[in-house]
Amino acid sequence: MEKNDKKITPKEEVKAVDEKKVTEEKEEVNQVDEKKIAEGKAKLGFLISDLNQSIKKYKRMFNSCGKLAFILKFLGLALSAIVTIILGLNLEPTRVFNGIALSISALTGVVSGLGAFFDFSPLSIKYKDTFDKLEMLKLKADYLIVENDHIPLEEIELFRDEYLTILEETNQFFQSVKADEMEPNKEEES
Repeated sequence: MEKNDKKITPKEEVKAVDEKKVTEEKEEVNQVDEKKIAEGKAKLGFLISDLNQSIKKYKRMFNSCGKLAFILKFLGLALSAIVTIILGLNLEPTRVFNGIALSISALTGVVSGLGAFFDFSPLSIKYKDTFDKLEMLKLKADYLIVENDHIPLEEIELFRDEYLTILEETNQFFQSVKADEMEPNKEEES
């Protein structure tokens, strides 16, 4: 039996070269995709780590501002009530109890002044708002991770932008509150 020597036609040769190029391009694309996947995982890991720290920070800030606002308001009300009771009872020796009431009344003014100066309530509300937004963003990130084996870089960049926007809004609010505190009253200047 004779061996069949197949001759490759130019058309087949071009097809083989094209297939080789396509295979090489696919391998390059796969390598690029793997690099993008690794880059995306690294970026997302960093963002989620930072997000978790921010959530803890704003929860702590919300709790502390809320407690301070409550304590100052309650203390101011309690001291005012004590002064009213002392003065209303007309206890003997009057001079001593009037002095005590005067001292407590002065302390009430200090407590109320601290509450007005630091005004923890708006900050507490904003920190709670930021905390809630960050929690929602974390939920969104967790859902993206569960839903996809690999998250496109574009989605990670959108996630980052949303995260930074939340932090910038809070920072701008904080700066405006502090600027209002530092700015002298315009009514006093008139």
